[in-house]
Amino acid sequence: MTDLNAWWESLPGGDRDLFIQHIDTAPLPAEVVGRATRSGQPIAGARWVESDDGYAFHWPSWVQEFLAKKAAKQST
Repeated sequence: MTDLNAWWESLPGGDRDLFIQHIDTAPLPAEVVGRATRSGQPIAGARWVESDDGYAFHWPSWVQEFLAKKAAKQST
């Protein structure tokens, strides 16, 4: 499993904000998928969900939980 803390610390602030904004977005917008892929986030572990438009990326549950904790810390 990827060290999410190390990954998080390596991100530019804009990516952090973007990822937190899209914790529960389904499916993930192309911009989020692209930035996550470029940042080394294991987006390949993302859930592929079949929809009317084909398949779409969703954060894996363990990444969603991690991002939710980071969002909670930022709001305090």
